[in-house]
Amino acid sequence: MQSTETNKAAFRRLVEEGPNRGNLDVVTEVLTEDVVFHPAGESDPVTGRDGVRALIQGARTAFPDLRADIDQLVGEGDRVIGVVTLRGTNTGDAMGQPATGRSATFTVVHMLRFVDGRIAEDRQVMDRLSLMEQLQPSPQPA
Repeated sequence: MQSTETNKAAFRRLVEEGPNRGNLDVVTEVLTEDVVFHPAGESDPVTGRDGVRALIQGARTAFPDLRADIDQLVGEGDRVIGVVTLRGTNTGDAMGQPATGRSATFTVVHMLRFVDGRIAEDRQVMDRLSLMEQLQPSPQPA
């Protein structure tokens, strides 16, 4: 069994390499093959490494300047909770909506389960309404 610190390091690596640098090869290294992500606000989970790669790539397409900062990590045994603040400018389609050119800052809470030092499950919670409000186009003058 891996230590909690090893599990935290795997999550840090995923955040730094994936969303921040666009290195999607990290997915193979820190996720189990049958990983299950439960993205915030989505009814269907994303399964498998390819699904997670597509999820990260979609975020980077919607927000090419995406920056994710880990604000807090706590863990015990095979569980880690990470609070991550994301910032970026919406210059690509996001959540089925066209690009707005607006910047947004939002927080995602990740509740992670690990198997042998790799992420096996990620349940996410975020204030999706706040994100959508930030991305609303500015009203046009009459």
